[in-house]
Amino acid sequence: FRRINHELTPCDREGTVEDVAATVFFLASKEGSYINGQTIALDGGWSTTKYMTPEALLAERSPPLS
Repeated sequence: FRRINHELTPCDREGTVEDVAATVFFLASKEGSYINGQTIALDGGWSTTKYMTPEALLAERSPPLS
């Protein structure tokens, strides 16, 4: 699952606790005070793209398990 997630995410690294903390900090700050009622996806762009790494595009499909 981790490999599939990596191959479908445009960001070149996995998300971290610090990524979440930075977003929460921003939303709680003066700069984020006008934001409300939003869903913020912290997923490296996965939910907004149809991105696939070159490795995923070139991979051979395995036959289904029976």
